[in-house]
Amino acid sequence: MNAIKILSDYKMSRTNGRVKILEELLMTDVALSERELQTRLEGICDRATIYRTLKSLTSKGVIHKIATESTVAKFVIKKTPDDHIHFKCTDCGRIQCLTGIVPNNVKLPEGYIKKETNFLIIGICKECSENVQ
Repeated sequence: MNAIKILSDYKMSRTNGRVKILEELLMTDVALSERELQTRLEGICDRATIYRTLKSLTSKGVIHKIATESTVAKFVIKKTPDDHIHFKCTDCGRIQCLTGIVPNNVKLPEGYIKKETNFLIIGICKECSENVQ
């Protein structure tokens, strides 16, 4: 999977900002915040470009936005159309998709319409737990 193919598959124009942001997201297995992307893309994309690009990629379903316990959202390439759980490590702060774990179907009260499901489990990741005494 590469950035140009993703943009083509989603029928989105190939701008430098979109390509660079997707490349950054493809290079990592953890979710990144807007600020983290801004740091990584210093001199390549400005803050407004990153904001607009994340918004358009999210609305098209290319990436998904992960709500955290703070007000800072994280973004990750959407690897599966299924709902899944996200895990945030309290030691290293990384947020990862746990795509192999599908949450049970939540039945909403009548009149409610689901647009997206966001599950966040907070704990200690595998790498950090190996260092716990």
